[in-house]
Amino acid sequence: MSYLKLYYKRIRLTRWIEEMKGTLSQGTADSFNGLKKHLTQYEEVWGIKDPYLSHIGHSFCQKFALYLSKADNARTRSPRPLSPNTQKKLLTQLETVLNKAVRNGLIPSNPCSELDFTLKTTSPKRIYLTYEEIQKLLLTRCRNETVKNAFLFSCFCGLRWSDVKSLQWEDIQTDAPLWIISKQMVETGEWVFLPLSESAQSFLPPKKNCGIVFSLPTPAWANAVIREWAIQAGIQKKVTFHTARHSFATLLLTMGADIYTTSKLLGHTQLSTTQIYAQIIDEKKVHAVRLLDKLL
Repeated sequence: MSYLKLYYKRIRLTRWIEEMKGTLSQGTADSFNGLKKHLTQYEEVWGIKDPYLSHIGHSFCQKFALYLSKADNARTRSPRPLSPNTQKKLLTQLETVLNKAVRNGLIPSNPCSELDFTLKTTSPKRIYLTYEEIQKLLLTRCRNETVKNAFLFSCFCGLRWSDVKSLQWEDIQTDAPLWIISKQMVETGEWVFLPLSESAQSFLPPKKNCGIVFSLPTPAWANAVIREWAIQAGIQKKVTFHTARHSFATLLLTMGADIYTTSKLLGHTQLSTTQIYAQIIDEKKVHAVRLLDKLL
């Protein structure tokens, strides 16, 4: 047996996760840090040493699911259990890690696929802005004009924070009447080809030949600026930069864009992700119809 085959035969789970992260985009790789942290805590609780990948079976996965159902959320200062959505995300990540091992011939099958652990999850609430609320923000002063313009730009193009922050002038094709962004998304690694409306273009800084488009601060600082700005505009919603992406999706669907086109513009790999926004539009329709109840 070669040294390389012997190495992978005896590789431990946490080391395999690190090696797998090396094949992913930075944003996606970072999302697996929580899985590693909880696996370490799980092993401490159950008195299990970091197992060899080849030794992981159904029992290990079942006990990890049980651990997650009782684990505390490390992000909160007071003890608080993990939400069902977070539990499902962590189990899905473990399943992804083991699927990769199966594809590489390191284990014969994925023991996670045999789990009989069910979770009642809920769709995360999407905070979005109406066109009227976006207009309020446009007319309200913000203490950081770059953050303001980047946020409003995202409202009309749908790019995530990581993609707006890393956007280069080289990513924007400007040699045609309709400018187009051609960019590999930071979080998913997927390519997006995004035509820019005149509204989106209006929030870009003066055009340069190369370099960063928006010189932005840290996401935490930017979100603090955005929350302050939203309050000054009279908006009581919990607005973050990601709210702009949700607003773009709901605006498109409200204006009559079809869900498939909206999904492609957002760079979603699954149509089901975009359907959450369609449900929001349906709720708005019900609310609008109920307004008629007050007429009689």
